[in-house]
Amino acid sequence: MYKLWNKAIKRISYILTHKKTLSEQTILGNLKSNENYVKEDNDYYYLENTEFSYQLRKKGSDVRVHRQIVIEKEYQSLIDCLIVNDKKPKLIVDCGANIGLTAIQFARNFPYAQIISIEPDEMNFRQLSINTQDFHNVYPLRNAIWTSLETLKLDKNFRDGEDWSIRTVKSSDDFYQEVQTITLLDLLKELGQEKIDLLKIDIEGTEKELFKDKNTYRFLDKTECIAIEIHDECVDRLNIYKILREHDFTLFNSGELTIGLRK
Repeated sequence: MYKLWNKAIKRISYILTHKKTLSEQTILGNLKSNENYVKEDNDYYYLENTEFSYQLRKKGSDVRVHRQIVIEKEYQSLIDCLIVNDKKPKLIVDCGANIGLTAIQFARNFPYAQIISIEPDEMNFRQLSINTQDFHNVYPLRNAIWTSLETLKLDKNFRDGEDWSIRTVKSSDDFYQEVQTITLLDLLKELGQEKIDLLKIDIEGTEKELFKDKNTYRFLDKTECIAIEIHDECVDRLNIYKILREHDFTLFNSGELTIGLRK
């Protein structure tokens, strides 16, 4: 009995000691499984293939974002839908671009589209700029999407508080950065464009501001396709469905995304 107990103690000790190593091995396996060449240092994983390269911070949510976007292909159903319906977007607006992995997916599938990637957080924006530098058609902007032009706060009090859960708010006792806002209609005007062919929105609950009333969602009249992650703790999902249908969007859900195609 003593020998068995001693072996069990040693096994538990080994697992606890090597827990981080095992986790890192799993991460590296997932990264390499996507046919990437992977290097690493203390702070980053560096992923390269024959077409482009990008990097993930070891600390924070980057690896989970990579799993969601690249390995689990969260946006593939949207891309497939556009291709099957012979949609060739000229202007893609990516609101809540994070570190740029979705923008890379869009750029690879729609190389002739102009892709505006909007991210409010300074460090996420830095990663976004680095990760998309191999794509001439991706234009990063450090702004927050809002309903008016003003200076707002960023805080990490939403969900898990990681880099993929940053909120834009009017006021916060715990804010850590400020950011200038931009509206979708002002963006169109600056670009000299009449419409957004694909609008992706994943802005951690701030969609409640965009869908507040008829004045705030006028951008829908100039949108051909929308892909939005609705955060149910912040906004009424059924109300957003209703508004989108009233604007002649045919809706379907894919994972966490609600996708709307104009009829």
